[in-house]
Amino acid sequence: MWRGAVRCGEARRDANNCRRDPTAGKIQCYKNGMPVNSLHPDYLAMLPAWSRARDVIAGEDAVKAAGEKYLPRLESQSDQEFADYRARASFFNATARTSDGYIGQIFRRTPFLKLPDAGSALGRALHEFNHDADMLGTTLSGYAKNILVEIIAVGRAGTLVDWESESENRVYVSTYAAENIIN
Repeated sequence: MWRGAVRCGEARRDANNCRRDPTAGKIQCYKNGMPVNSLHPDYLAMLPAWSRARDVIAGEDAVKAAGEKYLPRLESQSDQEFADYRARASFFNATARTSDGYIGQIFRRTPFLKLPDAGSALGRALHEFNHDADMLGTTLSGYAKNILVEIIAVGRAGTLVDWESESENRVYVSTYAAENIIN
């Protein structure tokens, strides 16, 4: 769901960002221009939750390192007392264990792929992609598992399918964490 500026073609429009071009009969969005580094309202709304999820999945050390973000200081505590209080705190990481359990359940069986015969050009390309999906040696199954880890952790991830034409001359995929997709 888009909030604030909406995509062209939708019935609902944000008057500040979309207008109808009378000559072309099309709707032009972002007429004032939008910088590449602008942050989408959904991104800004979700960033604290993503940070919290990443800290909790990372475990006790990350939660304790955040200091007063997750463990409020008591009114009368000195800095040393709070440091001792934080050191004694216990954090049972059920979130990471649950995440690992979900991933294990989904990948308990090796994914089955039916690819064309490797004798054809398409078959060779797909077999190569299956064995090295991201040009870093990750199999397609491994890449799917990496994406699933991101989805379970923060609820979204990005995949860019691209073509490398200079040396490899083949398709590959790249992963983008939710925090890297700003707009």
